[in-house]
Amino acid sequence: MNIEQNKIVELLNKELSLSFPDYLGAYFYGSRLQGNFHGDSDYDVVLLFESIEFEKESKIAGVVSLFQYKYDVIIDYILLTAGGKRSIEYMRQNINPVFIQRAIDKGKYYKRQPRTMARKLF
Repeated sequence: MNIEQNKIVELLNKELSLSFPDYLGAYFYGSRLQGNFHGDSDYDVVLLFESIEFEKESKIAGVVSLFQYKYDVIIDYILLTAGGKRSIEYMRQNINPVFIQRAIDKGKYYKRQPRTMARKLF
């Protein structure tokens, strides 16, 4: 399925909004956002949740994999949480401030879609 490249993150955001009640939103960053991508470039996103545990990580991977298959794209995603050691602020202060600057501060934020606006893709 060939769709406009700027719609991919919006569609992924809708799918995650429907699939996970504690999904908060996505930050889109990297070459596709900047416009200096190649045809086979991936989509770089940070997915933000209230919390993450192993079972949820597996379910997220499944949703993202189905999405990649359906739209014939590659999604490079990182999972962060609203608080704790996987939070944006913890990462900024203790782990990788350069990554946070590129992905969060310069990225485009897609807020979780209300259930009434989102529709199931799969």
